Amino acid sequence: MREETAPSLSQAQKLKKMASDGTIDDKKIVEVLTVQKPMYETITFRFNTVEEYFPEGTTGKQMQEIIMGLLRDYQERWHKEREQAREQER
Repeated sequence: MREETAPSLSQAQKLKKMASDGTIDDKKIVEVLTVQKPMYETITFRFNTVEEYFPEGTTGKQMQEIIMGLLRDYQERWHKEREQAREQER
């Protein structure tokens, strides 16, 4: 027995387009409805675990912007160090 499922908006739009194009069949319906969407992990910092690293009065949004800037700097430094290591191996 098939599971009852309701298509998402994007799935419904794909099904509607296939129906209007005349290209829909049972196999394609199953393919559209069973596509696995990627799951995204979230990282959450509690305000009280990071507030000591910021000046008093810093908002959560400001903290996020600072942390993202630091991560970009870290990534850039990591890529440079990796490239330097590769050059030294040559």
